[in-house]
Formats: sequence, C-alpha cells, structure tokens
Amino acid sequence: MPPVNKVASGESANPFAAFHAVTERWFREVFEEPTAPQRLGWPAIARGESTLILAPTGTGKTLTAFLWCLDRLMLQERPKTPGCRILYISPLKALAVDVERNLRSPLAGITNMARRMGVPVHDPEIAVRTGDTSQKERARFRRAPAEILITTPESLYLLLTSQAAESLRSVDTVIIDEIHALVPTKRGAHLALSLERLQALTKRPMQRIGLSATQRPLEEVARFLGGVDLPEVEARVSVPAALPAVSEDPVAELAPEERASWQADVAETGNLRYRPVTIVNASAPKQLKLRIEVPVEDMARLQEIEPIPSGPASQAPKRVSIWNAIHPRLLEIIRERNSTILFVNSRQVAERLAGALNELAGEELVRAHHGSIAAPQRSVIEEQLKAGQLKGLCATSTLELGIDMGAVDLVIQIESPPSVASGMQRIGRAGHSVGAVSEGIIFPKYRADLVACAAVTRAMHEGHIESTRYPRNPLDVLAQQIVAIVAHPPTLEAPAKKTARKKTKAVARVGAELFEEWEDGERAAEVVEEAPEVNVDELFRLVRGAAPFGALTRATFEGVLDLLAGRYPSDEFAELRPRLTWDRLRNVVTGRQGAARLAILNAGTIPDRGLYGVF
Repeated sequence: MPPVNKVASGESANPFAAFHAVTERWFREVFEEPTAPQRLGWPAIARGESTLILAPTGTGKTLTAFLWCLDRLMLQERPKTPGCRILYISPLKALAVDVERNLRSPLAGITNMARRMGVPVHDPEIAVRTGDTSQKERARFRRAPAEILITTPESLYLLLTSQAAESLRSVDTVIIDEIHALVPTKRGAHLALSLERLQALTKRPMQRIGLSATQRPLEEVARFLGGVDLPEVEARVSVPAALPAVSEDPVAELAPEERASWQADVAETGNLRYRPVTIVNASAPKQLKLRIEVPVEDMARLQEIEPIPSGPASQAPKRVSIWNAIHPRLLEIIRERNSTILFVNSRQVAERLAGALNELAGEELVRAHHGSIAAPQRSVIEEQLKAGQLKGLCATSTLELGIDMGAVDLVIQIESPPSVASGMQRIGRAGHSVGAVSEGIIFPKYRADLVACAAVTRAMHEGHIESTRYPRNPLDVLAQQIVAIVAHPPTLEAPAKKTARKKTKAVARVGAELFEEWEDGERAAEVVEEAPEVNVDELFRLVRGAAPFGALTRATFEGVLDLLAGRYPSDEFAELRPRLTWDRLRNVVTGRQGAARLAILNAGTIPDRGLYGVF
C-alpha cells in the first residue's frame, strides 16, 4: 500500500485559502458553492501533493484539477523559461476535445475578472494533440509549446519518442482523467512507463492528479498513479531486502488464477515503497432512476421459426427477432424526450440501429457515434448533442467517459453493459450535473441477458463497482517501451562514448501522423548521427519506477533485453531481426538502425480481448 493521506467526506476550512482573490471572486460569481471534490481536493492540490479524487459524475472533478493550475499560470509569477507546464491525459479523443472546449470558459472568466480588478493576468495557450491533430498544429507546438497540453496515452508516447519531447521538459503537473479505464489494462501499463519517461525527462518529481467516478480499491489505483519510490542508490538485484517494508502485498490480494495470468516473475512486492498519494474520497450515492424494459411478451419464443404460409409465394423460414419489437418502442421513447443517447456494445450495431430508426421514422432523427467516424463529422455530432439539437444518438464507449452532455435527459442501454462501472458511466451521461438524477432504461436482447441486466441494475443501485487491478509485468509492453527509450532516451546517465552510424531516408510513408514523428530532425537524404547509448542499470531503474513493473526481477528484465538484442533460445527464431545492441562489457544498449521508426510505427497496445473466431 502506498503512503497515502486519506481525505474523507469532511469539510475543509477554506478551500480558497491558497487561491488568488481574482480566482475566488470569479468562482463565487459563477457557481453557488464548491462541490465536495473541490472543497476536499483543492487544499491537497495546492500543497503540490499527488492526488487521487473519487467523486460522482457531474460534480466538477475536471475543474477541481484544473482551477489551481489556471490560478498558477494566469495570476502567479511566470517561470523564466517558457514551455508546457500542465499535461492532461484523456483515454478518449472525444473527451480531450471536450475538455479543451470547456476550459475556454474559466480562462475567459478569470481574465475578465482580473481586468475588472486591475490585476495583471497572463492568458495561457492550450494545445490538443491526438490522432486528429493536423500537422500544422503539431509543428506549431514543437516551435512554441503551449502551457497546457491535452493529449491521449498513445500521443504522449509518440511525443516522447520524437524531437517534440523537448517541449515537455518543463511539465510539472500531470492530470489523468477517467483513470479507472486505464488501470486494469495493458494500455495503463504502457502509460505508466510513459510517465516515468516523462519524469526522467523533466529531472524532477511531477505532481500527478487522477480523476474518476468509478474506481475501487482506491489504494490500488493510488499505487498505479504514484508509481514506485526507488532509493537513490540501488543494488543490481531487482528488489533489495534492505528496503523499508510497507504493509499489504497487492499481489496477495489476487485470486490464484488472477495471480497466474497477471504477473510474470513477480518477486518480493511487499518490499516496495510507493510514492505518496493523497486520496480524496468525495464519493456519494449517485441518484439513479433505472428500469428494465422487455418489449416482447415472451422472450422464450425468441429465435423460434415463425409459422409461414405454404405455397409457391412462400419465403424462406424466418426466426422471431427482438429487434422488430425494440425499434418501434425506441422511436416512441426518443420522440418523447429532448435528447437521448442509446449505448450499444459494438460499432456495427450502432450503425444498423441508427439506420433502422431513421428508416422507421422517415427522417434523419438519430445519428451514430463511434471511433471509426471521421474527426470533422464526429465533432459536428458532439456539438449538436451538447446543444440539444439531436433527438437521438447511437453510441459505443466513445461517449461513455466524462464528456459533458448537459442536454441529455435519458440514456438507453441496449443489452447489458460490459461492467457495472461501465453502466454507471453510461447512465451518468443523463443528468450530468450536480445533484441531478440520471435516468436510464435497459433493454435486454435475450433471456440470459435479462438476468445479467437485473444483476447489473441492482449492483448500480447499491454502488458495487468491480475491483480494479493493474497488470503485473506485461513484458510485451516492456519490450516496446525499451526500444522507444533506447531510440530516444530522456536524461539517462550513459558513458560519453558514442558510436556513429549512417541513417538513410525512409522510402515509404506509412501513415502521415506516425511517420512525421520519426522524421523530426531526419529530413535529409543522408545524415550521419550518433547512436545514443543507455546505461542498463539506469534503464532498469526507470522501468521499475512504474507501478506495473515495480517488482520486475533483474533476470526477467535481462531476458527481455536478450530477446531485443537477438539472443534467442533456438535457431527457429533466427529470422527475427534484433532491435538493440547490448554491450555487456560496458553495460550499455544502443538502438539498431530503424529502431526509432519501429517504435513510432508500432505505438499503442494490443487489446486485452478480441472477438475473433478460432477455427
């Protein structure tokens, strides 16, 4: 368990004690009073402590994290060297754009209030870096970094593996929104290593702020957020026995089957000391109005063959489908409401359902929203939904997390949600404001699904969120990040000697966004560049700073290096190309030709599950 300061639901004396008078006056004129996460979270954030905030949807968690940052940037003394100061990481591109849009209001409000009060004010720049960002905007950030950068885990990885990493050297605060969506996946382990790379780049501890409405246990998420606090001088073995012990072994909490699947050579995790994180528990029961609606009289008849007349005009046999009953009922509900989101569990169903409802209505009443829609069209749909101009929207998980949808008054879930936490997030899109009731209807698709819907509905009412565990030692993620670190190292200690090598210009462009990163500083046809060397001990230390790799043994780490350096267990792997060169005498690794390009073109992680048939 990390050293944590737990803040429960008590009252804070004066949450504005550390704020400038301009910020306090603006807030009190715009809002009635601070919400619970704001009252409890601001003092800890103002003290510079890494903070994990748990609060229901619609309670202003994002403003809780950002307001103190805006106060520092706008009204306090500016640093001598310009650069990016605040890094906001969102698991979704749509959420990143939504946050950037919502930040404009407090920026303008605080600026106007400062001018009214005659106080000097600085208007910070905001930049968004996702897969939708144009090359012009990326180049502008490299030349003149904005003080606030909004990005995603994958885009952060690309920035750190390119010349644009220098723009992040001045970062002092990292905000991770909807952290519960990242913690239990390899994507989260990938982000944890990127954060350690960023901290090595900045050469100082960063303040880390995590936000979520559905996370449990808080101690496990705090470990992930803060990372492992390693001693200044560490022996060559993976986990020294002399380290101060902390209570509770996180791996021991797992069931035997979970322990076997989520860890690889985990040893002595009880000896790990984690960085301090203050936990702000502002949780409160979310007011839900849920019901399950079955549009057919007998679900046992589903998939039965319909009786059809015989004769030459008869058609092929048809099976009873629930969609014939769901479509008219959905259309009736949508027309009764101002704005409705219909959540489904796949992109195909979203498109088909939107098309069927529009065909039944005789007009374009419903739109579809998912990750495959082009960025301009997706932006238009989101604006229409926020403005209340859309009667209905069929969406996947792309609208599940944190997006402010104040105009939505009802959420419909087709089929049981993937988890209780997912259900809470989806239903929470309706009535997304302080104290509002979130109303939702769940439609089961078949008999067994009815049981699952009933169980999820009960758990949502009782607040029984699934337990979250971050994966231990996902070695595929480790191998990918090692190649990226060696190809573009941060400020790791390394011997002064460098090896010169010749790089040639690539002959193909595989995706403009990814290839642009690799081409930073390499636009000449023939350039001679020194291959940076990375000390193996320093690399091992950096990797173990991430919580998912805190208990990584030296033997496992060196096994991954052997794999990347071409030392394979048999001749069957001889055709695999080595990615690194490991000089064991000098204890350094260097990237082979093309390592940087490989790291860029293979960004991200493979999904933890895939719906593919095995034949």
